[in-house]
Amino acid sequence: MSAPEWHKAIQAALKSNPKSTTFQLATWDAALSRPRVRSHVFRAFVTPTDAPHLPIVLSTVDIRTPKVAQISANNKVELTWWIEGTKEQFRIGGTARIVPHPGHASGLHEKFLDAVKQAPAGSALAALAKEKIDWEAKRVETFTSMSPGMKASWCRPTPGSPLSSHPNAPPESWPSAIKDLEDGDEENRKHWEVALSNFALLLVEPEDVDYVELGASPDRRTMYKCVDGKWESTPVVP
Repeated sequence: MSAPEWHKAIQAALKSNPKSTTFQLATWDAALSRPRVRSHVFRAFVTPTDAPHLPIVLSTVDIRTPKVAQISANNKVELTWWIEGTKEQFRIGGTARIVPHPGHASGLHEKFLDAVKQAPAGSALAALAKEKIDWEAKRVETFTSMSPGMKASWCRPTPGSPLSSHPNAPPESWPSAIKDLEDGDEENRKHWEVALSNFALLLVEPEDVDYVELGASPDRRTMYKCVDGKWESTPVVP
């Protein structure tokens, strides 16, 4: 099977609008009994070679942020992606998974490995496991591709914690950039290791997609749903 039409549309939109990589991700906060939404940067699609119809959305996250605990408790999420240049909106609902440092004390890495083992046949995760994808290598590769300033953001104190709780680590003491290992000194290496330990992949395996084309005349809207590994589409009123 070939890539689904909604995936082809995103790829085409990004080709003409390469900077339109920000989407909004909603998770469920059980403590507040309401959704929590924040912006995320699209990094890539991870797609099984033998199952191009099953792309996974790849983003990144700091393992210490509340969204990680929210996803751990309830991994059903939805993201909304508006691409201004083409007047297209993609609402993607699916299952989120966190890929942290293998040695992270949270147990989330073991939870991810269990999810891979239990992935149903015909799913993207199962297809990638069959192809023996190395998720830790993918995590390190993604981290390495980040800019020096972005790498440094994972080296700060816990995101969202009060500044007053870090009297010995004022903002001016935080590293502003982390160089590649071969270009830095010992202090840079320590910062690299701390940042990489806090860095995690965020995977969203799409289950349904609401695709709206406001640049067309008349407007068009199509609902896609993945059923037993196959995408079904239904044109609906915009």
